[in-house]
Amino acid sequence: MSLVTDNRGHLACAKWQFLLLASIAVTSLSGCGLKHRGKNGWKVGPNYCPPVEPVASQWIDYTDPRVNSGPADLSTWWTTFNDPTLNQLVQTANLQI
Repeated sequence: MSLVTDNRGHLACAKWQFLLLASIAVTSLSGCGLKHRGKNGWKVGPNYCPPVEPVASQWIDYTDPRVNSGPADLSTWWTTFNDPTLNQLVQTANLQI
C-alpha cells in the first residue's frame, strides 16, 4: 500500500524513507542518542546523581487549624468552570446511570 497515488509513487516513497533514515541517523549520532541514555539507565547526563536536598517529614503549617487535611469533596468539581453546557451534560449523564 502506497501513501502516494501518482505515477511517481516509488520516487516519493524513497524520499520519505531516506528522510526517515537520515533523521534516525542524525539523532543517533547526536548528543540525544539512545546509546548513551541506555547505558546510563535512562538518566540525564553521564554522571547523574539524584538531588540530596533534605525533605521535611511534615509540612511547615500542618498544625494550622485553617488547613483542611481531610478528603476533598470532588462530587461537583466541574462547577468551578461556570459552564452551563457542561453542567447540563453532567446532569444528563447522571440521569442515564
